[in-house]
Amino acid sequence: IASAMCTGLCTLPPSERPSRIVLSPRNEEKSEMLARKFPDIVSVASSNQEVVDACDVVFLSVVPQIARRVVETLNFRDVQTVISVIASLSIEEVAHLVKPVPIHNITCAIPLPAVSVQKGATIILPNPVAERIFSLLGTAVVARNPKELEVLLCVSCMMGAYYKTCGTMSEWLVSEGVSPETASSFVCGFHETVLSEAKDRVESVKSPAAFAELVAEQTPGGLNEANVRDMANNANTFDVYKNALATTLQRLRGEVELTKVDVAE
Repeated sequence: IASAMCTGLCTLPPSERPSRIVLSPRNEEKSEMLARKFPDIVSVASSNQEVVDACDVVFLSVVPQIARRVVETLNFRDVQTVISVIASLSIEEVAHLVKPVPIHNITCAIPLPAVSVQKGATIILPNPVAERIFSLLGTAVVARNPKELEVLLCVSCMMGAYYKTCGTMSEWLVSEGVSPETASSFVCGFHETVLSEAKDRVESVKSPAAFAELVAEQTPGGLNEANVRDMANNANTFDVYKNALATTLQRLRGEVELTKVDVAE
């Protein structure tokens, strides 16, 4: 996600781009690639501490499994703004790790990869610096408090499942003789179409009732209505989504352990 944020910032109109972005050497290949791609803006530091020393706004972007070990070794300044994109760290934990930065200069954000093309919807806790940055990178969705951010984050964690659904539809089309290019293109176009209608409805209804209205508008006895009925009654598909969201929330709260993976520090 750090690469996506960097790319999005570097491709803003010249008047809105940051004058300088300093990257950690932790992922050398990606950092060097970004420095080559945006040589007038991006440079790679020799250490994480050098990044902190060079920046007024510091993004914390490491995987949760090693976050505490990495961040607690760094020395921050009380005038800095710290934006954590580490999903499982609460703002209180971040504040403890980045002392002496005051709490009003610290925020949490949940960006998605589409920030690379300035189309990301990013959940943030209230902070004027973060709100400006992520408004430039798409839409800043300001959560009222850490609990609301935590719950909203669960939907962000459904991105992989959404892509898997798109892939399943595309693969089925191909199995029925549709060309791979047409299958993948149509699935994307289909989702853009239905999401645009949903977005228009949400702007007027401003609650989940907007989606219930759209479901109710499917032709009775028609194929769309039949799919809603079949997926609800036979496979409990929609309950599976609810269960996945609930499990994600448990993982965020430490009630269910994340899968252990090997990660580089």
